[in-house]
Amino acid sequence: MKRVGNLFDIVFSKNNFYLAYLDARKGKRKKRACFEFEKNLGAELDALYQEIHNGTYLPQPYFKFVVYEPKERIIHAPAFKDIVVQHAIYRIVYSIFNKTFISTSFACRVGYGTHKASDYTQKALRQYDADLYTLKLDIRKFFYSINRNILRSLIERKIKDKRLVDVMMLFTVMDSPIGIPIGNLLSQIYALIYLNPLDHFVKRTLKIKHYVRYVDDFILFGLTRDECLKYRIQIVEFIRDKLKLELSKSTIQKVKRGINFVGYRTWKTKRFIRKYSLYKFKKMVKKGKLESIASLLGHAKRTNSLFYMLKILKGAKMPKIYRYKKVVDEFTTYSLVEPDYNLLETDSKITELCNLEGETYVSVPDDITLPEQPKQIVLSEIILTDGLKEQIKKTSVHVQLINQRVKDRIAEQYSEADEIKALRKENVDKVAFDKYNAFVNGCCTWGYEEKAKLGLEDGIIELTDVVA
Repeated sequence: MKRVGNLFDIVFSKNNFYLAYLDARKGKRKKRACFEFEKNLGAELDALYQEIHNGTYLPQPYFKFVVYEPKERIIHAPAFKDIVVQHAIYRIVYSIFNKTFISTSFACRVGYGTHKASDYTQKALRQYDADLYTLKLDIRKFFYSINRNILRSLIERKIKDKRLVDVMMLFTVMDSPIGIPIGNLLSQIYALIYLNPLDHFVKRTLKIKHYVRYVDDFILFGLTRDECLKYRIQIVEFIRDKLKLELSKSTIQKVKRGINFVGYRTWKTKRFIRKYSLYKFKKMVKKGKLESIASLLGHAKRTNSLFYMLKILKGAKMPKIYRYKKVVDEFTTYSLVEPDYNLLETDSKITELCNLEGETYVSVPDDITLPEQPKQIVLSEIILTDGLKEQIKKTSVHVQLINQRVKDRIAEQYSEADEIKALRKENVDKVAFDKYNAFVNGCCTWGYEEKAKLGLEDGIIELTDVVA
């Protein structure tokens, strides 16, 4: 592997320090620390230059605080002048290491990110039969477990400049003997460098065709169950022996069950945001925090959850689900009294969903007010649990008709299912197969929206594909 030397004077030149300052101040110009640094910009940059070059530079103590997103994490916030130094390093070394990373490592890289990671995940799922498996793995306390000696050796594989590496390693120092601080700009690229050997092991040694990683979460696609068990053992041994890491958890499940990754729950034909993201969205709507609302809508823009979120944002109420018992006496059958639809300024109608254990479940749109009911009819509004919701969907003739309509639409356009499977397996005509997937996704989205109108979808429920 070719090493790059003589970088110290390039990284810590006065010109690069100024450009690093411009990068560091983005989004921080209203911060007091940035303002104080700018007041004496020339003197501050010159002082940094002198400290670095005479070997007296040391980062200032971090400001530490805790966040819960949703896990507890200790964040180490560096002083502004240390952020400038990190940007100076990052500007030069990023491109050197970026060339060594595989194309399916999506975290902390220019032009990558969670959306592209999720897109790749869905494309990978589409390549394999529904009964094959995915293997999802997660590193235990990754940032807190990084061995700094191993990290240094990995950095030195590409950088042949001891003075530069010495400065880079200043930003890995913590109170504990292992680990690196969460909060430093350089910690992002250190994380990429540290797990890069794992990526190449999976691709080159294990020969896995479809593989994706985002920080410390990674997935192998299209395996048999026996292969999942075998590869998991090999990966555990590799990260233990080479990187001094251990797994936190692993998940083996069939392709048809989808995958939970980078904030999305993804299947071949649909994608939802996580429940926690939806909870945060509802909370931000109540508080009127526009920036957070816009961010979460952007997160959900290519998911089936967007329909539900927009309804929340518009203030529209979701349909209510009621249950009641029909009463039969000697002369009369008492059931729900519906309004006179001819008098209503709406096309909505009440839908009888199903009958479970002698009780009838109905969906009442938010723009319909129920008329007064006979005293024999006792209506109870219910909050659906996931289990009850699945029961209703399995027994409701109306839902079965929606699902059948989705299948019929697809069959009308693509009657040769075996031909589509051949396209997927042989990758003969990618354009035709992508067109097929887009059509199927559109049909499934229509079915989802129809069920959402009945109050049976909320944008986050874990669904089985309606199309095999």
